[in-house]
Amino acid sequence: MEKAQALIKMNNLFQQNVKQQENNFMTGKKPSIKSYERNDGSFHDSVLIFPGGGYDHVSLQKEGEDIALALNSYNLNAYVLDYRVKPYKGNDFLRDAVWAKKTLRSNIAHRGNKDGKIALMGFSAGGHLALMETERWKEVFLGDRELDDEKD
Repeated sequence: MEKAQALIKMNNLFQQNVKQQENNFMTGKKPSIKSYERNDGSFHDSVLIFPGGGYDHVSLQKEGEDIALALNSYNLNAYVLDYRVKPYKGNDFLRDAVWAKKTLRSNIAHRGNKDGKIALMGFSAGGHLALMETERWKEVFLGDRELDDEKD
């Protein structure tokens, strides 16, 4: 019984944290995705890039655009996430990563990528963020709904 009560308390704390983070997401800096798509009329696989920067900045040029352009030369579409950094915290970064993957997946599905698969690539803090997204995406809530993609 004590274990059940502890789980309920932990869940309630988590829900309060989600609401607070949701408020931060809606009032603070918002993440964005910059697209580097090949425009040759055919389908190309997609890579979502998480640049590094130690969570205090995002290295958009060196670990974002430069990498995206290099991937384009291998017939890949690339997308660079500009995620929130300090003073935001871990779950804010994670929320940005999950938002980016989900947004990108829904957009590329309309362009012929029917399976919606996206490769993740990250550098330094961005590599950590890519790993967190693959391991902890179910912990993140966007808006009023829980993420429900089983194939994420």
